[in-house]
Amino acid sequence: MVEIHLGYFKQGDDLNHCLQDVAHKSEAFYKPASLLKDCVAHLHDVGVIMRRYKEDSITVEADTHCITVDGPENMLKELVDKKLAVEMECGCGKSDEEQRRLRS
Repeated sequence: MVEIHLGYFKQGDDLNHCLQDVAHKSEAFYKPASLLKDCVAHLHDVGVIMRRYKEDSITVEADTHCITVDGPENMLKELVDKKLAVEMECGCGKSDEEQRRLRS
C-alpha cells in the first residue's frame, strides 16, 4: 500500500500562508495556482500508471487529508520509483489478513 501526497492541503490555510510574504495581496494567489498545476500533473501521472492495470486489482481510499492506493506490486513500485507515492510503513489499522487480501 502506498500513500499519495499532494502539495495542496486546505485552500484557506494555504492561501493565508501565502499572504504572509507578499508585497501585494494579489501575489498570494499565484503561489497556490502554481501548487494546483503541480497537483494536476501529479494526479494525471498517477492515473496514467494505474490505467495499465485491471481496475478490480486496485483499491483506492481517500478522505480529507489522505489518499492511499493498493494493488499490483509492479504498479506500487512504479508509483514509488517515480516519486508519485510513498510506501506506507503501517497498515493503517488493517489486519495482516486484510492487507494480504488487498495485495493479491
